[in-house]
Amino acid sequence: MEKITYKGWKDCTRVSNALVDLVVLGEAGPRIIRFGFVGEENEFREFPDLLERGDSGAWHVYGGHRLWHAPEHLVRTYAPDNSPVEVRDCGDFVRTIQPVEKSTGIRKEMDIHLHPSRPSLTFLIPSRIARRTSSSGIPVPPCRTSGVSTAAASSLSLSKRISNLPS
Repeated sequence: MEKITYKGWKDCTRVSNALVDLVVLGEAGPRIIRFGFVGEENEFREFPDLLERGDSGAWHVYGGHRLWHAPEHLVRTYAPDNSPVEVRDCGDFVRTIQPVEKSTGIRKEMDIHLHPSRPSLTFLIPSRIARRTSSSGIPVPPCRTSGVSTAAASSLSLSKRISNLPS
């Protein structure tokens, strides 16, 4: 895990297993802005013309993978994620922790695991929320409020012809 700048973002964390790398934003999020083979194209979509920064209170399309609430709801899903997040090195994974969203009363966290020798990452959304009902009265989908159980998990693997890949 190393601190880097990435395409104008000054506070980013890069994690690599020498095969693939990912970049997590510290200035906004929680968001993975890059995932791809080292030195190659980002597999996530980037929107360089839409990289407005600042706490404008508006939702911005930055690109990458953004953690959002389901089922989709205009206020809850598109709450601006323009505020800095805490990025923690947890040994074998990186945890991002967002401040409580003003518009929803919800705090989002994401645990990001990069496989040690394969082009694969897994992101887990722990079952921890700041409140069960948002400040705007929008119900929050049920989940545990403490512990380390996982509310959701997703995996993403990249593939291409690679010789000498460990089994």
